[in-house]
Amino acid sequence: MSSTRSRAVAVAVVLVVIAGTIAAFLLDDTVMHWAAQRSKTESNIGSAVSRYGQWHYLILVAICVGVIARSAGRSYLLRVVVAMMIAATAAGLTADVIRLMSGRTRPSAPVPQGWYGMKDDSGWLLGRYHYSAFPSAHTATITGYVGVIWLAYRRRGAPFLLLSVLMGWARIVVNAHHLSDVWVAGIVGMAGACWTWYWLMPRWTWLEQRTQ
Repeated sequence: MSSTRSRAVAVAVVLVVIAGTIAAFLLDDTVMHWAAQRSKTESNIGSAVSRYGQWHYLILVAICVGVIARSAGRSYLLRVVVAMMIAATAAGLTADVIRLMSGRTRPSAPVPQGWYGMKDDSGWLLGRYHYSAFPSAHTATITGYVGVIWLAYRRRGAPFLLLSVLMGWARIVVNAHHLSDVWVAGIVGMAGACWTWYWLMPRWTWLEQRTQ
């Protein structure tokens, strides 16, 4: 890819991120009211997706695929699996750190909606469920996970990105997050995937040797 085209792509990505973020925040209330009207079945599906899309389940699947790839001598697939686990972990931890500091209320919080930071008149809010909405750690984690698949396989890996969309929908439907929470989480997750695949993995020469 030429430098001119690379710059154009970078500018387009930045514009999409900015425009999408503004739109997501503007639509937060509308989407929150929509989510409150979802059926019990939709909520149950959202709860199931949220539960089985957690970090430890994703890592378990990756380990199983990694073992198979190792046994079959599929070094590239093993490399992808390792990157998936790293990206998911890095994105999830980053989201956790941000949401601990933001103190944004979840849609289901029994307090006025807002950004409370790490502390208010009642004391420290760190780790309190109702004050940890922004961004969604679930969405960031799975986006980092499938983002690596997309970067590694491009067109063949693109359908896996739908799992990120599904998780974002699930977190909104169960009233755990606002639209902007999952949108920004998606950005965090994709940034984690890009950092892992393009920066970290090329520098881990020992992994190349171990997977040959």
